[in-house]
Amino acid sequence: MRTRCRPRRCCAASPTGTAPPPALVQAGQLFRIEDPGSEITDHTYTNGILTGVRDPLAADWVAVNPGVRDTADTHTAIGYDNTAAAKPVATSVTNPAPSSGASRPQHFYRYDRPNRIAYTDIAGITPAIGFSTKVTCDDAGGLLATTDATGKVSSQTWNVKDKKLTATDPASTRTG
Repeated sequence: MRTRCRPRRCCAASPTGTAPPPALVQAGQLFRIEDPGSEITDHTYTNGILTGVRDPLAADWVAVNPGVRDTADTHTAIGYDNTAAAKPVATSVTNPAPSSGASRPQHFYRYDRPNRIAYTDIAGITPAIGFSTKVTCDDAGGLLATTDATGKVSSQTWNVKDKKLTATDPASTRTG
């Protein structure tokens, strides 16, 4: 098994002796992944925290005219409460605009930490229930229930070894 890696790049070996295209690393962080066929995914960071991802579709669009198109708006932006905190918490995700001049789709995240509940809100949508999605977790961080914008609930139960015992879908069909 042979690898062909260059300095400051990550790569994986294959049994055939060929190596996949490398991933670029800058300042010790994964900056770019290039998959077979030159499919590129870029990553951006603030204070060592992932704050943006440019997917292959956006990377291809930028490659046509990088001098004009290489902007922050071509990345999915991840917002945090404080990127300098010991454990920053994601508060928003803003996707690239689906077409030129369109608004960028956004999701916002809010937390009720004492009760281990996380809410997702979607920009421009105001469900009567007050959220787009609500997720409730147990003390170990295991998913207990997911409630959608219509109030339908999916739930799970777990044993002490963190193995899922049952799952119940919104139609009350139980498995396990």
